[in-house]
Amino acid sequence: MPTNDNETPLPLAAFAVLGAAVLFVVLLRWHPGGPRVGRAIDDLGQLLAAATAAAAAGWRYRRSSPLTRRPWLLRWPSTALHGAARWRGLLDGVLVAGSLFIVSWVTALGSVIRSPADSTFAYAVSLAYPISDLVLLTLAIIVASHGDQGRRSGLAMLTVGLLCLCVADSGFAYLTAIGKYATGSPVDVGWFGGFLLIAAAAYTSVAQPADAADQALIQESTTKALLPYVPAGIGLAVAVTGELAGRSQKVTLVAATLVMATLLVRQLLAVLDNRRLVRQLTAAQLELQHQAFHDPLTGLANRALFADRLRHSLQLHRRDLRPLSLLYCDAR
Repeated sequence: MPTNDNETPLPLAAFAVLGAAVLFVVLLRWHPGGPRVGRAIDDLGQLLAAATAAAAAGWRYRRSSPLTRRPWLLRWPSTALHGAARWRGLLDGVLVAGSLFIVSWVTALGSVIRSPADSTFAYAVSLAYPISDLVLLTLAIIVASHGDQGRRSGLAMLTVGLLCLCVADSGFAYLTAIGKYATGSPVDVGWFGGFLLIAAAAYTSVAQPADAADQALIQESTTKALLPYVPAGIGLAVAVTGELAGRSQKVTLVAATLVMATLLVRQLLAVLDNRRLVRQLTAAQLELQHQAFHDPLTGLANRALFADRLRHSLQLHRRDLRPLSLLYCDAR
């Protein structure tokens, strides 16, 4: 049964997640009962947090309208990339993913690929973390920049939750690459808190009307529109810094070239879209002007057009002393 109200107040959900995270940190740091108990608390806490997020997303899915029912975590991206914003959203996705790839390559991803692994499975798992970070961070930024403002509280929760998961994944990949990760590490708090934030987003989100995508495009702010350019600037700055410092890498050069090409295409589409909007606005203005000065039934000029032309002619006569003649014909 769909609902239009918040199921759980946002402050209450935020304080609940914060309290649970603080308790989790305390138990991990002091691990009463010894290291084995600490590892058990870590594993159990992450399992419960992930299960809570899955249950909350499923609950939100069941609460949505059967006519428009989709998986809850896919509703924001699919709504944000609907209609006219589809190509812009796809280009923003490529732009953000390429930029984050540059940053990940010079930090976690490059370290994982270059470091030796004990087994193929361990190497694949370590590699999966930074790659999944790219997907999650790209998803979070695209949703934040294109999502509607009608459910900004749940959207903010979801974005922060995804970012927490990404930070934890990157920390795990880096610590594993240098051989310093162990169960109970502080990076595990990112997974615990991230899953709980996703669960809180599901409980605090509001049902959305069918035409909310079009309303979101109208309400889109300048800050949201510029959000995809932030990782682009960071990624290009990292690539340029590496070149200037003599740490040139072909991978980062290729990724930076892709980012620059995407930026050019993105701007070209923006220019073309602006020209289309100008033409539509001009056509609408001409149509309104015609409707105001012509009879809707016969299409002939009306009194409003006569008064406008007469007023304009009188102004020219007073200013430039142009001759003015008025012919009045009465058929009676």
